[in-house]
Amino acid sequence: MPEDIFARMTADTRNLVKLMQSQATSSSPDADLVQLARQGYRDIIPLAGAIEEVAKVENYQTSSTPAIDLRLYRPQVSVETLLPAIVYFHGGGFISGDFDK
Repeated sequence: MPEDIFARMTADTRNLVKLMQSQATSSSPDADLVQLARQGYRDIIPLAGAIEEVAKVENYQTSSTPAIDLRLYRPQVSVETLLPAIVYFHGGGFISGDFDK
């Protein structure tokens, strides 16, 4: 990567690029690429910042076949407080992470 571009990046972006470069050169030819991708994903999670504390985490599962895992996060606010809801549907193949990361 050209040094002038690297110098203009934020510190977090530079750290991410360095991490990606080290992973690209550290795997053996026999390495499990899915496991390497998952580990790479776990390695960049700290760049997102501190994990936000929640009051409660509830796990559910649909009654469909196959069942779909669902997770409800309840923020730390008064029960009487009306809150908006966000529903996130992941359309990918879940090869880089797992339900908890």
